[in-house]
Amino acid sequence: MKWHTIQERYVKRNITLGLSPCPNDTYIFHHLIKEGFAESSATSATAVNRITVNPFFADVEELNRRALNGAELPVTKVSCFAAALASEHYEILPSGGALGHNCGPLLVSRQKLSSQDELLDRLRCSRILIPGKTTTAHLLLRLFLKEHGIEHPLIEEALYSDILPSLKRADADFGLIIHEERFTYPSYGVDAPVDLGQWWESHTGLPIPLGCILVRRDHLDLFDALDRAICESIDHAKAHLEEAWPFIKSHAQALEDTAIRSHIDLYVTDYSRNPGEKGKAAFALLREKAAGLILD
Repeated sequence: MKWHTIQERYVKRNITLGLSPCPNDTYIFHHLIKEGFAESSATSATAVNRITVNPFFADVEELNRRALNGAELPVTKVSCFAAALASEHYEILPSGGALGHNCGPLLVSRQKLSSQDELLDRLRCSRILIPGKTTTAHLLLRLFLKEHGIEHPLIEEALYSDILPSLKRADADFGLIIHEERFTYPSYGVDAPVDLGQWWESHTGLPIPLGCILVRRDHLDLFDALDRAICESIDHAKAHLEEAWPFIKSHAQALEDTAIRSHIDLYVTDYSRNPGEKGKAAFALLREKAAGLILD
């Protein structure tokens, strides 16, 4: 690992952190953004600097594309599918990710369908709104469709928060929803015939690798310190939620408090501190499956 010289350690540094406005991200990163972090271990014999963290909020698909098109952000949240495509310029940080159980994307239908056969027949000829082609949700959907012989679905990208309103207006028949939409979709009068998270878990026995944090290779001198700082930020949010709550609430997409708490509980897990062997295996399998799939 490359470290700066002692003289360089005294130069103030700022880094930009790309994250989504979703409650799990704002919960995890609130303390880090507020306080910054030490450039090296507090036990180091050398004096340390505090690194200022400047947040850049964007939809996950925009974050994915910024990582893939020029590696714009030095540290950023991305979908695990995008991370598999961005390995030339980035490394995956152990902490800060979204992996878990029973937390996967949902395929929702404008109409309630009577059987799986009817569902598959509709999927072969109906428009499906997705939150981005580089999202893990899209990859899981394509793997599911491929299993059922649907190689070229009618895919259309949309901002994730626009998908449910579009279905309500009958602009499309199906939508792929992520983030907080899994808590609000019943209010739009749609059905959820496929839980792609359950599908993944039943096929693999592994947690669902949804999102992770990338560190650009020219910032790897901060890799370990940032990893520790994110874990500390998670611990601080857990112990002092009242401090983070206004920040979380201000960025949430019009969610009620109970939905925000449910969102955090679902997506911030022990895997958010460290994916462990199961999490690493899940990501490796996702990357393997992505490599064998051509997405149009």
